[in-house]
Amino acid sequence: MIISEEKFNEVYSNTNKLLYQIIYSYVRNKDDSLDILQDVYFKYLEKKPNINNLDEIKFWLIRVAINKSINYLRYKKLHNVIYSDEIINSYQNKNNKNELEYIYELICTMDSKYKDVLILYYYESMTTAQIAKALKKKDSTIRMRLLKAREILKEKVEKYNDGNKN
Repeated sequence: MIISEEKFNEVYSNTNKLLYQIIYSYVRNKDDSLDILQDVYFKYLEKKPNINNLDEIKFWLIRVAINKSINYLRYKKLHNVIYSDEIINSYQNKNNKNELEYIYELICTMDSKYKDVLILYYYESMTTAQIAKALKKKDSTIRMRLLKAREILKEKVEKYNDGNKN
């Protein structure tokens, strides 16, 4: 199957932002995120999955993005690569950021099984059924992870707010 330029552009314009956010939530570095994003689209062009539905393609790309991000982190851990100054500076300046940016940062620090559902549910307005399909999990599993993720996030925000009262 050949992917036309028109089809690729449609897929790219409908998934680029989502995939970047997911990848960045894992690797926490702009340049590395862009590299991985490029790899995701190369994989799409290379594998040419026989999928015509845009939602199905999106789910396939989400899975590839998550896998590539995890593989990158494993590689990074094995090779003892140190986080960039961009990450260190973002945490040192967290009190100057608006609350929504900080909440997104808190989400990015969560375990991937919670981070993924929060980003897909709140930032991409996907239903739990769509998330379950994208992550190849049961709908009930996604609902439970979403519930637990909200609890964890609430604790983190409360801790942050208590620290800023002083």
